[in-house]
Amino acid sequence: MPMPMPMRFTLRLVRLNKGGYTFGRAGRYFGNGAPLYCYASDNGDTDGYLRAYCRADARAIVADRNPGATFYR
Repeated sequence: MPMPMPMRFTLRLVRLNKGGYTFGRAGRYFGNGAPLYCYASDNGDTDGYLRAYCRADARAIVADRNPGATFYR
């Protein structure tokens, strides 16, 4: 089985208002719950949103879904 290609990801916390929308003119609805994180690979192939209670948990989820993942910062 070939080794997975390493991918580097950015991971950031997405701020939501009290109603569960992103800030800005055209806020996107995500609802309320655990903190929301956005992740994206540096090559643009993989991106998405996930909910996790802390950054370490979010990193673990992305790494589990993408073997060989590394992160900026």
